[in-house]
Amino acid sequence: MTKEEYYQKNKDKIILYQKSYRQEHFEKIKAYLEKNKQKIKERKKSYYQERAQFVLDYKRDKGCSKCGWNKHPEILQFHHTKGDKSFSVGSAIGNKKNEVIKAEMDKCILLCPNCHFLLHLRKTKTPNKLTQPN
Repeated sequence: MTKEEYYQKNKDKIILYQKSYRQEHFEKIKAYLEKNKQKIKERKKSYYQERAQFVLDYKRDKGCSKCGWNKHPEILQFHHTKGDKSFSVGSAIGNKKNEVIKAEMDKCILLCPNCHFLLHLRKTKTPNKLTQPN
């Protein structure tokens, strides 16, 4: 049985245990967090920077899937193609592991801002005088 299967099978028990543990040890947890505030802040910052670099390296290696542009990988955008978006890649940098982020990035195509805009424009474009060439 995988960890995920175990968790799903015992989810209610696990959540109940975690809640009771936090209630029983509230003061101890609070004291630890207060005592180690700076260390925790630095660790979170370090994790964030590591994951942000992971995403940036992924973008740099791939480039735009339409035109190949990768001059500034930090502005490349993820476009979910399969409709099974679990979360936004950008918002996950702060709280998800690299493996989870990678799985979500693999569901996407990477696009430069121009290609991404054109893709959405083509999906919603209705003929009118403003969008018709002269």
